[in-house]
Amino acid sequence: MPGMKVESIKNAAAIAAFNTMSTYTSNMTGRIPGKLDGTWGEGGALFQTMIEYWHFTGDASNNKATYSDWAEKIWSASVPILNTTNWRIVDGGAAYMYNVINGEISKWNSGIDGLLNTSFKLFFPQSYGGKIMTETSCEITKTCNRYQ
Repeated sequence: MPGMKVESIKNAAAIAAFNTMSTYTSNMTGRIPGKLDGTWGEGGALFQTMIEYWHFTGDASNNKATYSDWAEKIWSASVPILNTTNWRIVDGGAAYMYNVINGEISKWNSGIDGLLNTSFKLFFPQSYGGKIMTETSCEITKTCNRYQ
């Protein structure tokens, strides 16, 4: 019986993944992979959800290797223009790639350390006890919108 529950969940997830990806057109020639029309945040959530789906089900039909390839390209292109002293940038796939290669390549390890350390300092300010996440660019002034 427990196996049937797992298979039922995997089947439901497969249907949801297929339906979700059938509306995704950014993988077409000339489009920007990972970007949904009008927004970046939802594209990131979509990729993360599909990675978790692949991890749970083992179903690679939505081509997770393409994500790895793009994460490598984007990270390699981004590092030369980053100020690696303060690491003020979005993850860019570093956490995913760190897990893919089991932390064996130092660029992903140092990238994760730099990004996390800066994130904790920036988004968990001591003014809130260092334990409450805050969108520091807009929350204090109450000017946040749906993308923040």
